[in-house]
Amino acid sequence: MQQNKEKIEELLLIYPKYRPQEETKNLIVDDYVTINPEHIAIELEGHKAPFKVKNISLMMKQIIAEEYQVNGLSPQLGNPHTWSPSIVKELKKEFKIFSRTSKLLIALARGVTSSYLVTGTEEQLKDYILSRSINSINLEEMFRASYRINQGDVYLSLLTIENVLSRFWPTPDRSKRAITTKLKDITNYNYYTDKYGAWYHLFGIMLFGYVEGGFKAKLVGGIETMGSLIMGRFQDEKQERYINSRGGPIGSRLRPFIENKEYEKFELNKKYLEEDFYMDLNENFSKRLKKRRD
Repeated sequence: MQQNKEKIEELLLIYPKYRPQEETKNLIVDDYVTINPEHIAIELEGHKAPFKVKNISLMMKQIIAEEYQVNGLSPQLGNPHTWSPSIVKELKKEFKIFSRTSKLLIALARGVTSSYLVTGTEEQLKDYILSRSINSINLEEMFRASYRINQGDVYLSLLTIENVLSRFWPTPDRSKRAITTKLKDITNYNYYTDKYGAWYHLFGIMLFGYVEGGFKAKLVGGIETMGSLIMGRFQDEKQERYINSRGGPIGSRLRPFIENKEYEKFELNKKYLEEDFYMDLNENFSKRLKKRRD
């Protein structure tokens, strides 16, 4: 045990960015209102998809192409984290199934990417988020900020967002984390929403789709949905299901866009950056509310 501690300390001296630090930006905003006061006080989850895969993909492609064509920032595929040969050898001895499972999937499933897949740019993104006003950051702004911070590396851009948003997921009142309060809603709910879960789930499955492809991501998303349904005793969770099923295909569409250098000739269109183009958050709850009141 002592030898392991000494080895870890040696590695941390070589790679200081992996040293655990006390979280100074995990602030809780006690007076933050997690409901929509304009809605009738009845909790309902939307049945309408909050976004379209094609439109969000176009929005993200617009950012990548715009940053290249206008600002000269060349996109990079990035290098996904993988198991080292020595770890694979050890896993085969006792956990053979894990040796065949991607490191990214294991980290995402356990909610520990922020501890084990550190990018080194998380603090910069946190500072950007915390500089914004409450309920102000949309998906376009989040991705563009991380993309610029990570100098066009798409893998690190998505991973950095996931690390910042999913950090301290067991925190009580996580919906009141200062970072979470800066985000806009990205799902259809009446009265009460779950911004924390929606945002970090979306970027997590999007990241996995980018690395492993849309088919695997949809499969993993389906397993996640089924597990959530069982744990939640089959409560209505259609918004989470939409995110789990649609996030992966979004990520998978970005990879060939970069590999084939489609960003060089992509026809820029500012319409793709408008929230009304890629989000659909105008679900009408009137009939369901009337039924609940009757």
